[in-house]
Amino acid sequence: MKAYKAFWPDMTCRGFQYEIGQTYEMEEEPIKCRIGFHACPELHDVLSYYPVEDKPRICEVEILGDISKDDYKVATNKIKIVRELTKKELVDVAMQYIHTNHKAKQMLLAYVLVKYPSVTLSDEDLFALPWWIQSILVEFGSNKLRKQLVNSPHVHVKADLVYFGTDEIVEQLLATNNYQIRQRVAFSGKRKHRRLLVNDPSPTIRILVVYHGTSKDIDAILEHETDKEVLFRIRNQGNNKQKKSAEQKLKKYHNIDVKEGVNYYEGL
Repeated sequence: MKAYKAFWPDMTCRGFQYEIGQTYEMEEEPIKCRIGFHACPELHDVLSYYPVEDKPRICEVEILGDISKDDYKVATNKIKIVRELTKKELVDVAMQYIHTNHKAKQMLLAYVLVKYPSVTLSDEDLFALPWWIQSILVEFGSNKLRKQLVNSPHVHVKADLVYFGTDEIVEQLLATNNYQIRQRVAFSGKRKHRRLLVNDPSPTIRILVVYHGTSKDIDAILEHETDKEVLFRIRNQGNNKQKKSAEQKLKKYHNIDVKEGVNYYEGL
């Protein structure tokens, strides 16, 4: 019986060392998920058991012994590791799955795109992939793929690029003026990108900069800040000089006297 088995890059599986061309046998009767050498009758199912980012090696195997199986995998007490699948074989199969809704087949496509950065998709085909596949490619794919995904129709995919994209990509995203992108940058972006948001039109974004930025960011916000909520946040979060400045502005623009010990919620 022909099947497929994935291995870690060193050709181990669950701590056991395998070699291509060798046959392995055990005395015990196989019990799927518990005892035996496991493999998948269908190629795409092997990625259900290995994360694509680890770039496992996938081999054709021959099931030679007794078997215990379900719909997705088979366990045997005798197996031969026939050969490793080539890049061309994997790419040819994966490219058939661009427009499928089958999750395991989509994972095989993601695996090929992560393992072989030279493999490309058109924007149309790339953007047709489900958002969670696009997010995998943002995190583990090439910068070439990330540059394409700047134009993804899914805003949360673009937001993931704040974590994993290059500086050029993040700046390109900020230029779109998308709220969720700005929110992600304010919360977890690099300092130099967060600094670009100190004059953001949204008070909520500026509050995030207050909480996650530097003292210099707060100073930059204070130069022009008049929003009551932002000023209260600075009054709670800033250094003594910044707190005093925020209190003065609260008095000037909102006629609020902030007493010592009054927190943000009490002040409002």
